[in-house]
Amino acid sequence: MNARDAIIISIDCGNMVALAYLEDLTDAEMLHRPAPGANHINWQLGHLVWSDHHHLEMGAPKFLKPLPDGFTTLYNAETAKVDDPTKLLTKAELLAAREVQQQATIEALYQQTDEELERGNRLDDLIGQ
Repeated sequence: MNARDAIIISIDCGNMVALAYLEDLTDAEMLHRPAPGANHINWQLGHLVWSDHHHLEMGAPKFLKPLPDGFTTLYNAETAKVDDPTKLLTKAELLAAREVQQQATIEALYQQTDEELERGNRLDDLIGQ
């Protein structure tokens, strides 16, 4: 097994677990706060999508894919308290955005040689950004 295989296994495992947890949740359930002041799953998922996008932007901007319109204003620290479903994306929209960002990350990963991955260099250094 090489570094790329290990990374792909990690991504696949994380996907399997996360998507299984989300599978049967409704949009309304994704807005439930488990405790006062806790973030709901809709915001958490949106924040993770934004994080994937942000890390790719920093490390391999050549592979960057756009987020849905207005995404960064919907899923930031100030909007973590929003509970109005009309001001957030639906579960289906969030999962679609997650898929786009993750595929961009995987595309960037496959552009790296085994040697580059095993050295642990930053993606932007490896692709000349």
